Amino acid sequence: MIKGLSDAMPNSLVKYLARATRSKVFLKNASLTSFKELSLGMQKFKADPSSKNALVLGKIFATSSTWVSSSTIRFGQALLNIGAPIKSPQENIRKLEILAKIARGEEVENSNEEIFKSIYRDRLHHYLNPLTPPLLSFPKTEITVVLVDGVLNEIFSTSMFERGLKNLNRLYGLKYFIPKVRGTKGSTYNSRFLTLQLKRYLKNHPEEKLWLLAYSKGGVDCLHFLKNNRELANENILGISTIACPILGSNKFNGNFLKFVNYMAEHPQFDKLDNFLFRDFQKFLNPLHQTPWFWRNHRKLPKNLFYTSLALRADWYESHAWMMLTKMIFRSKSINDGIVDVDKAHFPKEFKADILGTVRGHHLIGTRSSYFSQEALIESLLIYLDYKTLI
Repeated sequence: MIKGLSDAMPNSLVKYLARATRSKVFLKNASLTSFKELSLGMQKFKADPSSKNALVLGKIFATSSTWVSSSTIRFGQALLNIGAPIKSPQENIRKLEILAKIARGEEVENSNEEIFKSIYRDRLHHYLNPLTPPLLSFPKTEITVVLVDGVLNEIFSTSMFERGLKNLNRLYGLKYFIPKVRGTKGSTYNSRFLTLQLKRYLKNHPEEKLWLLAYSKGGVDCLHFLKNNRELANENILGISTIACPILGSNKFNGNFLKFVNYMAEHPQFDKLDNFLFRDFQKFLNPLHQTPWFWRNHRKLPKNLFYTSLALRADWYESHAWMMLTKMIFRSKSINDGIVDVDKAHFPKEFKADILGTVRGHHLIGTRSSYFSQEALIESLLIYLDYKTLI
C-alpha cells in the first residue's frame, strides 16, 4: 500500500484493509498448496492404485478441504469485519511500560507471566494488524529450534507449528529441525527415537545449540529424553519450552468414559480395542501415571537447561469442531484447551522453571489450517528468552 495513501485513510479503514489482505494471502496459500498436494497425490495413486496410496489421497483431500474451507470462512469474516481485533498494547499503560523496559534491556519487576503476556500482546497485535509495527524487534539468535510433536500427529499433513516456523525461517532465517516421533507410541519409545535422531543431528551439526519447542505430549516425550540423556543435554541443549503439555497428565484421560472402555479392552473378547485406544500413550497422559513419574524423576532432569511452560485455554464455542467433541465426551471440571487441563500444563512451583501463564487457544492451534498466529507465539517465546538471556 502506498504510504501517502495509507496516511490519508482513517485508521479503522487501514486496519480493515490490512486484516482483509492477511486473510486473502492465507486463503491463496491454502488453495495453491492444497492443489499441488492433491495433484501429486492423484498422480501417485494413478501410477500405483494401492490401498496405501488411496488412504494417503483421502488424507490429503480431508486436510486440504478443511484448510481451504476454514480459510474461505476467515476471508469472508475479514471482509465483513466480523470479530473484534486485538487491542494494541499502547492502550494499556502498564503493558506499555513493561515493553519499554524490555526494549531498553532494563530489569522488569513484574512476574514472568506478565512479561510474556505483554510481549505476546505486542506481537499478536502486529500480526493481526500488519500495518502497525511491533514495539519489540525479533532477536538475533543462532539457535536451532527442535520442534517435537504430540499425539496422533500422523493424521495431519504437517507438524504442529511447522507453518509458523517456515514463515519465521523465511522472514528471519530461523533454523529449525523436526525429528519424527510416533504419535501412537508412549514416551519410553519416543524418548529412544528422539535420542537416535538428535545424536545423528548433532553429529552433523556439532556447533549448533538446540532449543526444544515441545507441543502437547511431545513435551512429556522430551522430559523422558532429557532424563535419560543428561550429559548430551547439558552440552548441546539450551532449554525446553512446552506448549499445552500435560506435564502432570490430564484429567481427561482419567475420566469415567475412558476407564470403562479400557476396562473392556482388558477382556479377551474386546482385545481389538487395545490397539484402537492406543493405551500405550494414554498411560503417559494419565495423571495417575504422569504426576508420580514427574515427582520421582524431576531431580534427574538436566540442571543447566532452562524450562518454561505455557498453557492454552478455550471455551467450547471457541474451539475447533474436534475439540468441541472432546470437551463433550472427555469432560473435565478444570479449565482446559479441549485436551489438556491448564493446571496440569505447568511445571509445579517447587520445580525451577519459568511459568508463562495461559493464552487463549484450543489444542489444535498449531495445525496449518488454523488461523491462529503461530508466528506471534513463537516470536514472543524467543523475545522472552532473549530478554531473560536464556538463549
